[in-house]
Amino acid sequence: MRDLFAEKLKQLILRDQAASNERGTPRPLVYHFSKEDEPNLYSESPESTAIRMREGSESGVMLDFVNDQARRVAEYDGDVVIETLAYQNTEEPPKRMRCDDNVLITLCDTQSLVTLPATHPRNAGFLNKLRGWAKITRHLRIWDYGYCHMPDSMEYPIPTEFTYQPDYQLFLDHRVQGIFTQYETFPGVVLGDMADMKRWLICKLMEDPGLDFDALSAQFMDGYYGPAGKVIARYRNDLMQSARRNPPGYTILCGTEHTTLHYLDTDFIVRAKKYFQEAQDACNGD
Repeated sequence: MRDLFAEKLKQLILRDQAASNERGTPRPLVYHFSKEDEPNLYSESPESTAIRMREGSESGVMLDFVNDQARRVAEYDGDVVIETLAYQNTEEPPKRMRCDDNVLITLCDTQSLVTLPATHPRNAGFLNKLRGWAKITRHLRIWDYGYCHMPDSMEYPIPTEFTYQPDYQLFLDHRVQGIFTQYETFPGVVLGDMADMKRWLICKLMEDPGLDFDALSAQFMDGYYGPAGKVIARYRNDLMQSARRNPPGYTILCGTEHTTLHYLDTDFIVRAKKYFQEAQDACNGD
């Protein structure tokens, strides 16, 4: 199977190179393949089981395959990098193996509490994974989720924007080379509250994580909401403080139930209603 995969990959790389040469455009240099989006699918072969036991994680089995393919590619093309996801049961880095120099790991975070930065003790699991991968690979990226996946809705107010800057600064400190933020849209579906603001902040802080977050936020609020900007900013800060005082009971990235958003209690709902009324009044006649 490895030989067949390697031959198919080689054909793809050479075909892309020829097509790029014909068009006079830069050729692809990163090729990606990853496991299925299902944590319970894995090889039960004796070889895979031995690697899994030795490395303490399914990522060892994944990396054994990826490294093998990367070495074969390096024999005929030293510029190509092979990318794969550290996702679900492969997020935990292996104990002994290292990534080949032409392997790129994109680390996903499916377990953190999204209202807290990665440096918070509650999210120590992800921080340890980040540190572990940073030690064993030359090329590291992050798959970041811009909104929370919920079974019943994706519109509940979740103050994730306050984590962007500390997280991006953390990634820089660990030599992360890029961030892919998943924040797609579908017709008629609202994916996350304050989506325009969050996307704007994400783009600005990706360009420069050292920017003044409060100044950026104020710039957006005043430009987007006009006279109501300062009121909406107070609402978001109140939401953040409420979430820190009364954190969600089980907010992981995928599968969050609205009943776990404990900070959306009666007291906060009453305050939020007052904020919105004040914001509406501020815009009367504008």
